[in-house]
Amino acid sequence: MKHDLEFLLPEDFRQIKKLGISAEQILHQLEAYKKGTRFANLIRPASINDGIKQVIKPEADSFISLYESKRHHLCLEKFVPASGAASRMFEIPQNFLNHPGKAADLLNTGAGNSSTEESVFMNTFIQGLEKQKFAFYPDLISVMGKNIGQASIVKNHRDLNTILKFLLTSKGLNYSNYPKALIKFHAYDTQNRTPLEEHLAEARQYLRDDQGLTTLHFTVSPEHLKIVKQYLKSIFPGFEAEHNEFRISFSIQRTNTNTLAVDDNNQPFRDSDGRLVFRPGGHGALIDNLNNLMADLVFITNIDNVVPDHLKTDVVRYKKVLAGYLLSIQEKVFHFLDQLKSNDLNGNLLDQAILFCQKHLNIHFSKEFKNWNHEKKQTTVLNKLNRPIRVCGMVKNAGEPGGGPFWVADRQGQVSLQIIEKTQVDHTSEQQQLCLSSSTHFNPVDIVCSLKNINREKFDLFEFIDHDTCFIVEKSMAGKSLKALELPGLWNGAMAKWITLFLEVPASTFNPVKTVNDLLRTQHQQQIRRESQ
Repeated sequence: MKHDLEFLLPEDFRQIKKLGISAEQILHQLEAYKKGTRFANLIRPASINDGIKQVIKPEADSFISLYESKRHHLCLEKFVPASGAASRMFEIPQNFLNHPGKAADLLNTGAGNSSTEESVFMNTFIQGLEKQKFAFYPDLISVMGKNIGQASIVKNHRDLNTILKFLLTSKGLNYSNYPKALIKFHAYDTQNRTPLEEHLAEARQYLRDDQGLTTLHFTVSPEHLKIVKQYLKSIFPGFEAEHNEFRISFSIQRTNTNTLAVDDNNQPFRDSDGRLVFRPGGHGALIDNLNNLMADLVFITNIDNVVPDHLKTDVVRYKKVLAGYLLSIQEKVFHFLDQLKSNDLNGNLLDQAILFCQKHLNIHFSKEFKNWNHEKKQTTVLNKLNRPIRVCGMVKNAGEPGGGPFWVADRQGQVSLQIIEKTQVDHTSEQQQLCLSSSTHFNPVDIVCSLKNINREKFDLFEFIDHDTCFIVEKSMAGKSLKALELPGLWNGAMAKWITLFLEVPASTFNPVKTVNDLLRTQHQQQIRRESQ
């Protein structure tokens, strides 16, 4: 790749050096803009017995037993992407706060009489407050210094604006600027928990080691790191007494994963001071954070997919099922790797390994493969097996936004199982959109990963990224349009070259909170709350 860097000024070099970005990265990013977004080539959705494994109870029990028998000899860790702010969760209430007249119109019209989507949302939100259904309600009342009754909420729009100010701004709880990890999700008799606390309570049920330690790693935004650590310090005395001890670490998205923004002509975008503009590279940049973990098995779950204690049974059970399934596959992978490396290899064993790859690992070989000699086949199978492994839980599609499991062909025509997001699919292709919409299952981000090889040496996860799966998004700054480059998604292109296995898990294990009103769903309403008795 021949390029020059004449467009870079001396101060530009100082800027990228401070960010930890190399000139080569800049050139690769500019080349990616030039090529444009490369959409995924969907062949068909993965389905039961065609890429997605369905387990019955006896088999699930055997996977759990295998996990329990091996877990004490493994280093286990939970990885939770928690960089998100709660601003999107409170987007509609924030919009009402920004436009006080909306609150007046809503309340003057009367609850239940407004038909716009925002009005329906806000009516539901207000009713949740009236009935004290939100776990953050006591904190809201405390910070306001008074109790708020139904009449004042419904009949006086100034009170609604006051509530929203105390809920969303620095005048009160400041939830619009808080990390989602610290929003009170669930109410209990003696405490109200954030998703951060729920992840701790859940993880200890399947990750705790012989010393009583449960290890978790959270990725957080730089601006939230201090407040998250302060919160943990405030809750740990009581929490440790109840749940033993935790080994908790944090990381932030490194600045060297930022990407250069460009204008409509693919030239570097500069701000009003003439400085290059860099933007975070999306959640795909977190492959760097994951790559730094030293655990044998890593469990990945989003920060907002948590449930109260009385619903954790299914969640914990299927974490163990996923891990046990991975270990059962890993045993066979390591067996074939060990045998394939021997000098006295016979053709029958190679055939067994090929059949195992095709039948159990969803690995497709090229059309030319059957004509290759023994040595070339052996080398190819070794390469296919010597990779990190991920087992991804998949739930039946219930219309939730997000990605799903598909059979995908790469640029060379190689077919593999991948998790594909909507943004990766060509919106102008009727055939591709039809394939996307016909998916039977959904990706809840419930993943167990094996990050080490047969010798328990860490894989370099950067070797297994499909860099062609980056995509370009349209943004704006100071009224000017710009283009930003999103790196291959963490569980999309960043894991594209892993051994990928999909296993169906029940919908009860997937309970995300994308908006504040999701907290009113039955799954997030604790059964033992005093006021409901």
